[in-house]
Amino acid sequence: MYHDESGTDIAHAQYQLHGTLIVPVSKFQTALQLLQNTRDGYDGQIHFVSLRDNARTPKSFVAKKWLDIFFNEISNYCFYKCMIVDMHSPNFNKGKFTTPHLIYNHTALVAVYGS
Repeated sequence: MYHDESGTDIAHAQYQLHGTLIVPVSKFQTALQLLQNTRDGYDGQIHFVSLRDNARTPKSFVAKKWLDIFFNEISNYCFYKCMIVDMHSPNFNKGKFTTPHLIYNHTALVAVYGS
């Protein structure tokens, strides 16, 4: 299982997003090999936030290939789930959490275990 999040700055972000990708053990090596092969020698980190306005870099070409591989191949045997938390909703009880990191811990836990 892979988990990533966005919008965790609760002082400024209205939404917190948690995405989980579940890869069956029997397909892990296949998916990993597909993703590694698309790097074409690029071995740096890829943070999607850094791709904005940088559409013609080696990093952006790898990211595009990864998305193509996900939608054309990996999504056939892996499962993706995204949970969105509206922290400005009247139903969101921010007072239940004594510190900001507890909001993250709770929402990440719900996203992972809810997958």
